[in-house]
Amino acid sequence: MAVAHTRWRTGNRSRYIPVKLTELENVMFDVGPELTPGDYILNATNSSPAEINLIASVVNQDTDQNYPGPHRVIVRFSALELGTYTLTITINTNQGLKIVKHFDVLVER
Repeated sequence: MAVAHTRWRTGNRSRYIPVKLTELENVMFDVGPELTPGDYILNATNSSPAEINLIASVVNQDTDQNYPGPHRVIVRFSALELGTYTLTITINTNQGLKIVKHFDVLVER
């Protein structure tokens, strides 16, 4: 299950997600509104600091009446240390578009 919209919080610099130490988390990004007609996600790569165990960045193989191919990416991770960390997801599409998403996680006990 992806992080519900209500879990996002607003901090001093950006929005963040509070997470618990060592618990598995899933975050889904739906980039459908950013795609042009006929565009869909080919792949996604990610980066994170050493304090975050980034397990996977998976393209959700879904289609619907508005999008001809995948338009969501699911990121699965767990936190290894307390603190605030930034994760970066780079999404590449079939028409050469590169979408970069940054999000912060606040790791709590």
